[in-house]
Parts: sequence; C-alpha cells; structure tokens
Amino acid sequence: MRAGAPALKTSPNAHDGNAALSVKLPAGQRTVTIGTARVRGWHYSHQLATGLRVWLRTPGGTGRARFTLHANHGATNAVAVASTIEATLDDKWRKVDLSFSSFPNLPVVGTDWFSIEFSGDGPREFLVDDLRLLGRWKLPGD
Repeated sequence: MRAGAPALKTSPNAHDGNAALSVKLPAGQRTVTIGTARVRGWHYSHQLATGLRVWLRTPGGTGRARFTLHANHGATNAVAVASTIEATLDDKWRKVDLSFSSFPNLPVVGTDWFSIEFSGDGPREFLVDDLRLLGRWKLPGD
C-alpha cells in the first residue's frame, strides 16, 4: 500500500453476500479515491457489456461518489473520463447504474481502470458492494 492510500478492509454490512469493501475517509480530509483493474475494454468488445452497476452506502452520515473510467492507464496516451452521473449517499444501500455512454468520449475498448472518488466530511466510512457489468443479461435483483 502506498503512503497516504486509504485504509481498506471488509465490512460484514454487505448488500449481497458476506462482506462489502469498507473505505475510510480520514478526519480532516474531504475525498478518498479507490480503483480497480477488474473493468476492462474487452468486457465491452467481447461480452457486449453496456455499463457498470455498483452498490454504495455510507453508514452514519452522508457523502457523494464520482466515477471515472481510465483508458491506457499509466501510458503516455492515457485518458480519464468522469461519468456524468454522480451519486448522493446515505445510510441506505444505493444502486448506481453507469452506462458507458455516461462517460463522454471515452475509448471504451481501451478501458483498463475504474475509480470511485468518495467525498464528505471525514472521518467517514463508505461501503462498496457488487461491482458488476451491465448488458443484455439479467442481474440478481432485477
């Protein structure tokens, strides 16, 4: 873990299953960002995915979430595009559907990193659960 990186752990307060990812916003900070390489361009090109779904919550307070897809992350031709969708969070689980079209001018096929920026008044805990691809298939709970 790099210096200044958020403290990540699991929480038993899951939306679905046994655990959710718990992201801590430290006291005195306004934002914390997490990311994953589990979202790839080939999901779009080979599986015909149309977007992403994630469930979010912040127990004991409120906060916001912004979403960014990155293409060619870390390369000289890297592109980062924020979604036009932002989520307001509270103590109830919120389903956030992000179509790829909500990331304007993103070269979707080159996607290799997905990040979520949480904002609020620290200290605050944010919970993340069930990051899934959207597409022609039916997801549990639909």
